[in-house]
Amino acid sequence: PAEKQQELIRDIFGVLCSRAENVSNFIEADAIFGPDTKLVYKHYATLYFVFVFDSSENELGILDLIQVFVETLDKCFKNVCELDIIFNFNKLHTVLDEIIMGGQVVETNSNEVMKAVQEILNHGVDRTANQCRDRWEHVLPDFKRIRDYESHIPSGHDSYWNMTTRERIDRKLPTNCAKEIFDAMEVNFRVDRTINPGNITINSSDNNYVFQEDSHSPNEDVQGKECPSQTKSPSEGDNQTTGKKWKSTSKTSTIKDTFVENNKLIIFTLQMVEEGHMKRHEMDCVLIEERHKKDCVLIEQRMQKEELNEERLIKIEEKKINVQLNLVSTLNSIGQAMMKISDSF
Repeated sequence: PAEKQQELIRDIFGVLCSRAENVSNFIEADAIFGPDTKLVYKHYATLYFVFVFDSSENELGILDLIQVFVETLDKCFKNVCELDIIFNFNKLHTVLDEIIMGGQVVETNSNEVMKAVQEILNHGVDRTANQCRDRWEHVLPDFKRIRDYESHIPSGHDSYWNMTTRERIDRKLPTNCAKEIFDAMEVNFRVDRTINPGNITINSSDNNYVFQEDSHSPNEDVQGKECPSQTKSPSEGDNQTTGKKWKSTSKTSTIKDTFVENNKLIIFTLQMVEEGHMKRHEMDCVLIEERHKKDCVLIEQRMQKEELNEERLIKIEEKKINVQLNLVSTLNSIGQAMMKISDSF
């Protein structure tokens, strides 16, 4: 809800404003977002960029991700300021969606992000992922209501597409659904989900995907009994199989191909996600190694300073001892001279 979002923003702003400039950019956010959450921020002039994540993420990696986000915004707006963000809010979210999608980092190269954003803007698409999801939540119920009505049109009533706006309102149907959108969604949802697609055997060594039918598939009657064998002659097939059965076989084959393609797409997506994890892991390792080198350099510098301080202290002590010895010898000489003077009298 918007009220909850504003409350979280106020809480975060209150925490950030009270922090000094010389403290860490990492904050435990359990009190704001619940257990096992952290907050990373960077402050640029009057702008705060804040990312919230859980303990499974690396703080330095998220900090570097903020830097990528800011660099990309700088390429979009030249000099990023509050007005750029206010008047180009959709563009900012488009940039963020190209970097992070579904909680996963999909791109960290600001040049590639800029190419994708420019392509989206050139095609006139400026909606965010949230806006598309909200629109889909309105379109899907409308589609179902129209489909149910068209499937059971009462006698004496017109089709939805022949109704006026007033008639649609009277029958409590959507008023502005486009026929093209309905037809496209009907094709998409017109899939017999009871058909078993079989098993997908994956050979990860050479990325081959083999479709195998399940011997215990519930569609065994459709695939094995109703359809003629490929070894039979055309005349035998015509005598034993109707056109309806051939249509069922074609539909089953089409759905098989669809499932095979979908599985390939899922596997490819998982591979891309895993590669993204590997890239992030490599970046984290590089950052940790650089930080370790910097720490080693600082330790060496501190040790050198301590050695120099010890040498200075030793020299100072030696000088003090020499001064004291010289003072003692001087006092002895003065004492002897005074004794000689007293003896002469």
